[in-house]
Amino acid sequence: MTENFGMDFLRKYIIDPLNNNIYGLRQVTKKIGYLEAIDGLFLRGIEEPLLWRLFTTQYGLEISDIEHLETFTSKGALFVANFQSVLDPIICGISIMHKMKKIPYHVLPMRLGVDSMMMNLVRINQAIFSRTADLEENAIEECIEHLEQHKWIILYPEMRPNRGNGNLLPFYPEYIRVAFESRVPIIPLAIFGTDRVFGPKMKIPAIKGKILLRFGKPLLPDSLFKESPELDYRLLKKINKKVKRKIKSLWSNLWAEVEDRKKENQSGSIN
Repeated sequence: MTENFGMDFLRKYIIDPLNNNIYGLRQVTKKIGYLEAIDGLFLRGIEEPLLWRLFTTQYGLEISDIEHLETFTSKGALFVANFQSVLDPIICGISIMHKMKKIPYHVLPMRLGVDSMMMNLVRINQAIFSRTADLEENAIEECIEHLEQHKWIILYPEMRPNRGNGNLLPFYPEYIRVAFESRVPIIPLAIFGTDRVFGPKMKIPAIKGKILLRFGKPLLPDSLFKESPELDYRLLKKINKKVKRKIKSLWSNLWAEVEDRKKENQSGSIN
């Protein structure tokens, strides 16, 4: 009871007013044309180095198969990832910034954009909001615009954190329209371990854990859409199923590697 009262008080009189003021300041900065530059300075100069150090030292963050991205550094690309935690966009973002020196955009549900704790953080991290789980038209158009400018976008087609442990929710398929209309590759991305560090039912993050990211081989548009010049529902469903299967496979491989490490450590401690 006391804990809830304290948190409610903190939100009402400190967190909410502070975030509303920051949001207002961001709107003013956007009007005069400096918002993107200021966000970039914050992300590169403060968030990326600080959080990279935190997640690598505290949670053993590891990234594998980053070489799949090297071909697309000067091109647009659409990353499609599983969604286990509100930490996922932050971790994926700083990982790409640290390794590839590019600031990615993230497609996120609007509820994060109105949450007093997250509203400014996700905006600083270049959020593209959708009010519906399956991307609304404005979000699709914004994604295409950024991709045509050779930006990178990370999209989480479950649109809410799943139960973790590899249990993926249904993928809303409208993201495939983005790849079809902009003719960019879809790059599968598997996130492992964030559900155990700060899953959807956890009130505070775990002190320790293991977080892994793995990039899959790019699915090129010429290959994905060669069956038809039009993107009909049958093809949309087929590609969506393929992408989900790729991400599930990447996640399962990470899980198997973690289990093998545990067995090796147990064997070493016994010997």
